[in-house]
Amino acid sequence: MKKLKFIIILILLNHSILYGAGNESSFARVKLNNDVQVDLPRTWTYLDKNIADHLNTTSEAISNQISIPLNQSNNEILVAANAYDSQGKSKATFRISSRKVPSLTQLQMKEIAEKQSKTVESELYSTAEKTARALPAAPGIRAAKVLSTKIDRNNNLVCPLTSIETITDRGPIIMDTWICPSGTRTIKLSTSYHKNYSVIYQPIIHRIWRSLTAI
Repeated sequence: MKKLKFIIILILLNHSILYGAGNESSFARVKLNNDVQVDLPRTWTYLDKNIADHLNTTSEAISNQISIPLNQSNNEILVAANAYDSQGKSKATFRISSRKVPSLTQLQMKEIAEKQSKTVESELYSTAEKTARALPAAPGIRAAKVLSTKIDRNNNLVCPLTSIETITDRGPIIMDTWICPSGTRTIKLSTSYHKNYSVIYQPIIHRIWRSLTAI
């Protein structure tokens, strides 16, 4: 009897492994341009290029409204997406953009991360605090605070990460932003998700970050 149970368990386990391996992943590996690749969640809604271009314009308008001057003319949004609940309300967003501007190389970023990380993280926090103080002037935002700043790493990139929590008309929103200098341009991953749904969306956003590469 024990032997029969053991055989049944083995059959079920083997079936589970084969079934999982044979199905399509919930993420798709996508090449966004000649050198940026990332795993994108299949269940999110992706914005077309026209709307993405409007996001650039909106970002510049709001930034200038809250006294943080921004010029988006050299910024290209490579991909932008939203995640909606069953009522059609947006609960999470992300976008990846590329700005053509001379910047530090990834080799220089790695050296900074090894030798000057505390200094850089302190400067990042100071800049993030200025942003947080300015954000309540933006439509729909009542308050903002810095959660953390650090130099983050995945398998390919070393990038400053800033996390800010905002209190909005839709509730508490966490905004995580990775800025990845790469010599001739800077890759930026901007994300947001409703704090009450962090258990759902935070792992997805972290998967996107961990998979992001720029050669």
